Parts: sequence; structure tokens; C-alpha cells
Amino acid sequence: TPEDGASSTTAGTTATSGPMIQNGTCRRKSTAAVLADRICLDFIRTLSPTEGCWIGSSSQLLALILSENSPSSYVPTRPFRINAGPVHSYVLLGDGVTTKYLCEVQAGDELLVYDCATGLERAVAVGRLKEEVRPCVIVELTTTQDATATQEDIKHGGHTEKIGQVFLQQAETVRLGSNSNTNTDGFVRVTDLKPSTDVSVRGTSKNDSRTVLLRVSRVGTHVGQAYTGSVNET
Repeated sequence: TPEDGASSTTAGTTATSGPMIQNGTCRRKSTAAVLADRICLDFIRTLSPTEGCWIGSSSQLLALILSENSPSSYVPTRPFRINAGPVHSYVLLGDGVTTKYLCEVQAGDELLVYDCATGLERAVAVGRLKEEVRPCVIVELTTTQDATATQEDIKHGGHTEKIGQVFLQQAETVRLGSNSNTNTDGFVRVTDLKPSTDVSVRGTSKNDSRTVLLRVSRVGTHVGQAYTGSVNET
């Protein structure tokens, strides 16, 4: 039975008729790390190693950024913390519908926490935010097929995939959630993603991409609310 009223949403299914959680791929873009105002989210509850929040540069394509409840060679675990990335990124709120920019999140706000091992999700309040200047890299996100595409879209050859990105700190403690069926660890560390600088290497995407969970939505957001008009965030 889900604890604290947690609901269940597994990969390839939807909690509603809207967004879908599915397998996709990630790869580090072949650009140098850049300095960014990075936000750490400190929650008032302990998160498991397989729990995280949905974060990304576009509300239509979010990646699961996991907690720091995982052994590291450099720092102690912080089971209440998610290193969420720069201030411009979207994060999904506890209602599972609306979003905020990371710079807008305040203590007391509830964010949706998803467990990539069980498919359970719950709303957890933020207790504190920590902002620091840190080097961040661009992680490109790609779905193998747009799960929100209609049969009419597919018939006309459109919406075969979605492409987005997320900026993340270049640190061992930053991990992207993965489906255990496709990744024995259940996660991908940002430091495991090596930039492809050679054209011949970049052409073989299967060799430099990793499977991760993505949250795909057909609609964008405006002021945090779902918006059915045309929205193109790149």
C-alpha cells in the first residue's frame, strides 16, 4: 500500500490522460561546462535513492533528477537533497500538473517526488533552498517516440520524437533516474556522460547515449499552468 497517500505511475502509463512517463535517452552535449546559479532542493522528508523530481528546460520534456541518497567518493550522502540544476529550469509541483521555475520555489512548496523503482509518487514539501555558482553541462534528452502523438500524427509522419535538454551540475552526486529494466543501476550519473567532440563519434549516438526516464507532455505551460496554445521551448 503506498505510504502517505502516494499514488502509482509506471513507465509507459499515465496517471491521467495527459503526460506520460516513458524511456528515452540522454547524452551530454559536446560543449564546455558553463557557470550557472545552481539550486539545491532540501526537503523536509527523507528521499530514497530511487526518488527524485521532474526537472528540465521545457515543461513538455522533463527528466527525473534523483536524490543525493547514494554513496559518493567525494561527499557524504544527503538523503533529503536534490541537486536540481540552474535557476531557469522547470520543476513539477506536488499536484502533478503545474510547474515553477527553480528560482521561484520557496520553503513550504510541495514538489512531486517520483520513485523510478516502484512507480510511486508523492508530494513532499521543500524545507530550504541553496543557491551557488557551479559548473553545469547540457544534457540532451530524446524520446524514442512521442508517446503523446495521436494516430493521426503518426499517420502523417509527425511527432516521432521529442528533443529537449536539462542543465545539470558536473558532479558525481547528480544522477538521472532510469528504468531498472534497461539499467541495472537504476540511474545514470552526470559524470558518466562523456562529451562527444569527434564527428565520427557523434554520429554513433547509440554509443554515447544512455537510457533514462522522461516525462513527456503534449502541452506546454504559461505562468506554471498547462497551456493548450502553441508553445515551442528549445
